Amino acid sequence: MDQHRQRGRPRIHASDAERQRLRRSKMSEQDRSLQLMKDALRQRSRRLEETLEEQTARLEKNAARQRQRRSAETAEERAVRLAEDAARQRKRRLLETPEERCIRLAGNAARQRWRRLLETAEEQSVHLAENAVRQRQRRGLETSEEEPVCPAENAVLKRERRFSEKD
Repeated sequence: MDQHRQRGRPRIHASDAERQRLRRSKMSEQDRSLQLMKDALRQRSRRLEETLEEQTARLEKNAARQRQRRSAETAEERAVRLAEDAARQRKRRLLETPEERCIRLAGNAARQRWRRLLETAEEQSVHLAENAVRQRQRRGLETSEEEPVCPAENAVLKRERRFSEKD
């Protein structure tokens, strides 16, 4: 028989997250970081075993949950959330070692290369045109409609002009 019920108290069901928080609060810093690494490894192995359908379902469910949360927040709450996110990111980057920074930047570059490999020819030309426009603007050169480098660049210039006219 359940010991809680023997004493006449109802059983309290703590969520897994609450139990983890409590357990971690009692741990030393070294034990806590070791536990976090173990949890991350467990999560990675679970995700590696996931089928593509399960992964897609999980990501769609997360995205839907996030959209719902964000649609319910006010502009002020959104501003606070974005400011907190930026502060966390700055703090994380200040605390990272040169090796961690190198790994993060290499990961970013690898993701960018992968995205570019998956781009269609049209997306690629738009991407290159946007880069050329930004580069010219950085250098302070004026771009004219008469001499676009490619049709995609012309489209980018028109789009940027429309946005600047709205302001």
